[in-house]
Amino acid sequence: MDKERKTEDLKYEEQIISNEDKNEELEYLKSKLYSLLTEFGEKEYEINTLKTENMIKQVKFKETDSSTTEKKLYNLNKDFYKLVNVLEQIESKSLYSPTPNEQLSETEDRSIEKVNKQDY
Repeated sequence: MDKERKTEDLKYEEQIISNEDKNEELEYLKSKLYSLLTEFGEKEYEINTLKTENMIKQVKFKETDSSTTEKKLYNLNKDFYKLVNVLEQIESKSLYSPTPNEQLSETEDRSIEKVNKQDY
């Protein structure tokens, strides 16, 4: 009987130790889980912050890119209209101004007119 009692006591002690080990393990796992959840929360916050910063940068880039594109387009249009004006001026000069041969002819005509006037 004494042996049986010792065996029962040992079994009971083993159960207590086993329960304590399980409790310690459970506490450790809870602690680890809490630590991981905290770390996850921090990482999630970092990710959201980076996403927000990235979105802000994209918007700023689009605004900058858009304004740069608009400036380039404006400058191209300005240059185009300058060229159109120059072309129009050249065309108008060529339409209303005599060619070199015509200039020579006009000069000769004037000379002849002068001579004729002097003769009279």
